[in-house]
Amino acid sequence: MAVHVHPLNIPPRYYKPLGQIVAGWNLTEALIQSTIWHFHKIKDPGVGRLFTYRPGAVEKLKILKVTAERYVKDSAVASELLSLQKEADRLRGRRNTFAHGLWGRMPNEHNTWKVFYLKDTDDAYLLKREVIQLSQLRGLSAEIRQLNVKFKKFMRKVGAPPF
Repeated sequence: MAVHVHPLNIPPRYYKPLGQIVAGWNLTEALIQSTIWHFHKIKDPGVGRLFTYRPGAVEKLKILKVTAERYVKDSAVASELLSLQKEADRLRGRRNTFAHGLWGRMPNEHNTWKVFYLKDTDDAYLLKREVIQLSQLRGLSAEIRQLNVKFKKFMRKVGAPPF
């Protein structure tokens, strides 16, 4: 029997940073796509979308990594792009936990919220759980925003269109 409460709504103070995480990551994926298009010289949006809109974030990040390793001629630019790819991949995992996790709390602990998720386990019967502080959500939101700033700066430097 589950002892956690999973209400219809979590406290309102959690929604803003969660929304910033989700919306910020959507921009991250758009910037990744535009960067891929740039290095593969894709000018037609229809063609670019054909190759980058259906794949999920994991696949896009793999395409970005291969692009940096094999298609970027300048080693300093390739190194910077690989650094951005690694940072994005790290943030993607954390974002997925918060965005796709099941939020809950113990019946008598109204201010202690947990996120439940299946990540890193083969046991479909056991959800991992982690107590989440509001500061963690705000921190991840800020990290994703900073990554997007870095991507835009990189894109300006290499002449890639914003998307």
